[in-house]
Amino acid sequence: MRSRFFTFIATLAALALVAPGCERVALPGEEEAEKNTETQKNNGDSQENNAETQNQNAAVPLLGTGEGTRERPFTVADVLAGRAATGSAAWVLGCAVGYATNTINQPHLTTQGAVASNLLLADTPQATDVATLLPVQLPERVREGLSLAHVPERFGLRVRIYGTVAAYLHADLGLRDVQTYDWLGNYTPPTDEPTDGEDPEEPTDVDNPTEDNEP
Repeated sequence: MRSRFFTFIATLAALALVAPGCERVALPGEEEAEKNTETQKNNGDSQENNAETQNQNAAVPLLGTGEGTRERPFTVADVLAGRAATGSAAWVLGCAVGYATNTINQPHLTTQGAVASNLLLADTPQATDVATLLPVQLPERVREGLSLAHVPERFGLRVRIYGTVAAYLHADLGLRDVQTYDWLGNYTPPTDEPTDGEDPEEPTDVDNPTEDNEP
């Protein structure tokens, strides 16, 4: 009996000496689970970096071909640079960024208190400089579907408008007598290759709707 007792004590002592140097052995599947967790973390970091890059690219001006057609509309910058002849009818592509009261020098880059008579276009939804804004006169026939007073949910979206290039709201260049328009959805950064004939969300030729919506 005494011999067994001493053997038991010796075994406990041996275990106490060995225990501090022992390492935990990973169970089957644990190592693979740890690798998956690390991969998911890296993917999340990559997605955050991509989102940040997209936000930075969103400030890049739209690229236009400057022909004034529905397939290759002028950009706001094209019109303001004089590439569209005054008095000519043309398609212009821009983002709906607000409205003005009395003059282009009183812009409101919001939908709050929006008036139905005009719309401000810019090449990007982040535009704040008056020099980059194009005032658009809205006749009665297009106000319900085009003015931010009626469709505030369209704020910041791209729209393609067909009208006459002329002075408006004390600006040397604007767009008057709008005949038709196409809402095109969210702004996307430009690419090196121009996009031909983007499909609109809905045809909005208010006088004579057609499939191609070309005046």
